[in-house]
Amino acid sequence: MNAVFTIVAKNYLPLAYTLFESIKSVSPELDLFVFLSDNKSNEDAILHKFEHIYPNNLDLTESDLNDLAFKYNVTEFCTSIKPFCFKYLKDKGYTKIIYFDPDIYVYQSLNFIYDYLDTHFIVITPHYCKTEIDYTGVRNEGMILFSGVYNLGFCALSTINEGAKFIEWWIERLKKYSYADKVDGLHTDQKWIDLVHCIFDEPIKVLKHPGTNAAIWNMHERVIENIGGVWYVRFLNESQIMPLVFYHFSSFNYYDSSMPNKLYPQYKVRFGFMNELCKEYRDVLMKNKLIEYSNATYSFNFYLNGIQITPLHRRIYRRVKDLGLLQVSNPFDTSSGSFFEDLNENNLLIRGRNKIDSQNENNFDGFDSKVKTINFLMRTLKSIIGIEKYFLLVKFLQRYSRFENQYFLISKYKEKYKFLNENRPD
Repeated sequence: MNAVFTIVAKNYLPLAYTLFESIKSVSPELDLFVFLSDNKSNEDAILHKFEHIYPNNLDLTESDLNDLAFKYNVTEFCTSIKPFCFKYLKDKGYTKIIYFDPDIYVYQSLNFIYDYLDTHFIVITPHYCKTEIDYTGVRNEGMILFSGVYNLGFCALSTINEGAKFIEWWIERLKKYSYADKVDGLHTDQKWIDLVHCIFDEPIKVLKHPGTNAAIWNMHERVIENIGGVWYVRFLNESQIMPLVFYHFSSFNYYDSSMPNKLYPQYKVRFGFMNELCKEYRDVLMKNKLIEYSNATYSFNFYLNGIQITPLHRRIYRRVKDLGLLQVSNPFDTSSGSFFEDLNENNLLIRGRNKIDSQNENNFDGFDSKVKTINFLMRTLKSIIGIEKYFLLVKFLQRYSRFENQYFLISKYKEKYKFLNENRPD
């Protein structure tokens, strides 16, 4: 019994549908499942194109589900439930399961990947396959090292023997550590897979087929071309061409065809051979109502009274919960004695719908002028206290840049304050 699944919040359902339509066109025999990282609501009546499974159907207590959905942002939460989704399908009798990120499109049959699962318990793909003395990739090597050797936008598992053990091991790690956190060296579910070779004994298939999980991070080593209406791929400076099996449209700019990648504007010029592929993908997404779904609200971005949860709230909750200072079964609750009440009493709430999660130097109004002002103030401070004390101050302030270390803003915790310091255990 072979299955494929993906995990999405409601606004990404058109991506899931597009992925599954592509799979159905080449492997119609596969069973497909959409796991929603969202609550069920009245709007769900319009969302049924493939079978949907909600978080409350997974092997999680209500308290554990609330904990994960609150302390993690949408990306972290989606990845944290991934092994639970594997377990759900395993318990349904599926012995070979493929996970795809929703921003993937499949062009060829997946049968050869399932065949690998006859002799390997896991199939994974590295971010790139070829070594270079002078690295030419778009995504810098430091970022690759931080995010992990393998890209978990794709993962295939056999659910028997070692695969079943792996799922249970992965579940326990992601219950606690599915954060995207450079200081802690965590990158959601992905970084943990670097340990697979050390911990598990059965053969592990590292798939280096250039047509699998082709993406922005490996385009420097590959060339994609359309030959007679079929997409092929080859490694740069090599003549052997192979079918493009699936492409991962990570950071794809869904709304602006003049810039296919949101993070790397040079993508369109440097990898011009990708323009036709990107246009085809965008056209299918639009047909599947990407625009109409784009404003769907993420359920776990709000307290039960509709007030917005911010990244600061999530990380403060993480810290006080880990320290044993907070005992609540539902952090979304707003009644007396709730975490919400603590935040409200200390003026830490944001009223209205503010897109604070997505604000950065590229979209923050007047960013450059504000930086100049801060730089002026810092230079003035340095001249007053001297370079030695200034250096010590800046070094110390690194701790305050961690949201987790802001829990002293809640008055009842200020006397019990303890820095979260990555250099020593609590």
